[in-house]
Amino acid sequence: MSKEKVNLKLIKAAKEGKKEAVEKLLREEADVNAQNPDGNTALHLATDTKLQSTTKFYKL
Repeated sequence: MSKEKVNLKLIKAAKEGKKEAVEKLLREEADVNAQNPDGNTALHLATDTKLQSTTKFYKL
């Protein structure tokens, strides 16, 4: 899978609050600073949608 696809999957998983998927993608070296076309990172989307479990994970 291309790096871009991994990064987009990370952003989608974070937006949807899928903590396990976020963890897996980070282990696959997804870029936490990657942005979607709107300029948002996975962390932006996790906090915007108030997905506390995913947001807490990023604090680790």
